[in-house]
Amino acid sequence: MNVISVVKPLLITVIFKDIKEYILERNPMNVISVVKPLFNTVLFTCIKQHILERNPMNVINVVKPLHVMVLFTCIKEHILERNPMNVINVVKPLHIIVIFKCIKEHTLERNPMNVINVVKPLLITVIFKSIKEHILERNPMNAICVVKPLHNTVLFKCIKEHILERNPMNVISVVKPLFITILFTCIKEHILERNPMNAINVVEPLHVSVYLKKILRAYYYKVFCKIFIQHSCIQLH
Repeated sequence: MNVISVVKPLLITVIFKDIKEYILERNPMNVISVVKPLFNTVLFTCIKQHILERNPMNVINVVKPLHVMVLFTCIKEHILERNPMNVINVVKPLHIIVIFKCIKEHTLERNPMNVINVVKPLLITVIFKSIKEHILERNPMNAICVVKPLHNTVLFKCIKEHILERNPMNVISVVKPLFITILFTCIKEHILERNPMNAINVVEPLHVSVYLKKILRAYYYKVFCKIFIQHSCIQLH
């Protein structure tokens, strides 16, 4: 009831710009925009694809990801599952190889409540700048920024990665270290575990090989002293 536009997707190969496709299923109510994704190879800019499933109510924007190889900029893909209510922005990650800049990918799982930004990490190798990847798991509540680390080799600058685990409450920033070899400057990595409460900043050391501009002066001093002694002994002989 009360549906404005209902459309079925195109199952053919097309080249287009600025198009909307809509479909309505399983008797949802009070839906503004509902779209099903295109299952073909397309070249496009500025498109929205939406789908609504499992009888959700009061949903503004619901989108399912594209399962095709595309070249695009500035696109949002959303999906809503398991009958959640009062969700503003819910997105599932792209499981394809893409070239992109400035994109957000979000997913909502296991019926969490009162979540602002929830994102799942990219499971592909990409070169990017200024991106945030977030994930929320195990039914946490009142979490502002929750991020899972990237499990691939990347070259980046100034990035934050956060993860929240084991049902903690009232946590502002929680980060897990990167378990990969990278070249970076200006990075913060934090981790919070074992159900702590009211913790603001918890940090664990980096367990990776990194190149840093600033290294301890004491280490350089010891190395320099050893080299100087060896050089002096050679000259004496």
